[in-house]
Amino acid sequence: MSKRDLFSELTTALDDAKAHSQGKLTLRTHAVNDINDLAISPDEIVNNRETFNMSRGVFANILHTSARTLEN
Repeated sequence: MSKRDLFSELTTALDDAKAHSQGKLTLRTHAVNDINDLAISPDEIVNNRETFNMSRGVFANILHTSARTLEN
């Protein structure tokens, strides 16, 4: 396995981004729609967790958050 030259990769990426912003290079871009705030009640969250028979810790892990955050 060869070692990567991260500095050179970052430099190339920044040069490409600069050229793209100046219209000199066409890069693949993606549009992200603005997501409005979700209106989910705590009861709905608990109901979903219980429907899938998950502990708070497992459910929080799937949501990429902490169990403590779910308690709030």
